[in-house]
Amino acid sequence: LEHVISGMDSRMSDYGDAIVEAINTIESYLELGPPTFPERTSDFMQRYGYVVMFAFLAIAITVWGEAQEKHRRIWLIEEGTKLSKADKVIAQMRQKEYGINSCPICLEDFCPSGSKDEIA
Repeated sequence: LEHVISGMDSRMSDYGDAIVEAINTIESYLELGPPTFPERTSDFMQRYGYVVMFAFLAIAITVWGEAQEKHRRIWLIEEGTKLSKADKVIAQMRQKEYGINSCPICLEDFCPSGSKDEIA
C-alpha cells in the first residue's frame, strides 16, 4: 500500500488520474498474490536495515569486549601466580635447606633417583 501511495504523490496535481492509477496498481498487486519471501525481506531491510545493522554491530562489539576482558583476567591471574626469578631462587634454597624430596600433596619424589644433587 505504501508503494501505491508513494506513486500517487508524484501525480498529486491531477487527483482523478492519480486515483485511477492507484486502483490499477492495487489491482495488479492483487493479481500477483501475496509478496514472496525475497520481496518481504527486501521491504523489511529497506525499513529496518539500519536498526538491524546497528543492533548486530552493538552485539558484536559487546561479545568481543567480553571475550577480551575474560582473556585479560585469565592472563592477570596466570601472571600473578608465577614466581619471579628472585622468588624461584629463594624457593630452591629453602627446598635444599629443609631437605624436601617429595611433594607434600601427592607424596611422590621430586627426583626419580632420589638423589639430593638433582634438586635445584
